[in-house]
This record gives sequence, C-alpha cells and structure tokens, in this order.
Amino acid sequence: MRPPRAVRAVEDLALTIAAEDVVYMPFYVIRCPQRLPVTFRPSIA
Repeated sequence: MRPPRAVRAVEDLALTIAAEDVVYMPFYVIRCPQRLPVTFRPSIA
C-alpha cells in the first residue's frame, strides 16, 4: 500500500517534538493527536 500523495510530495518529514510529548484527543474509539507539529522539505517532481 502506497502512502497518500500528500505524504509522497514531501521529503525529510519529521516531528518537531518528541513522540512521547504528542497529546491525543480524548476519544475512546479513534486515537488521533490534537496537534502534530512537523517539519518537511517539498520534493521537486
């Protein structure tokens, strides 16, 4: 399975905070972060 096109269009995708510092939404069915601060470099295709 290929990653979504938006993810393939960037290089050097990285979190700007430690993974253990990611705060998750208080949902019990689906776990998703409240914020996901990242840095990246657009790829030239």
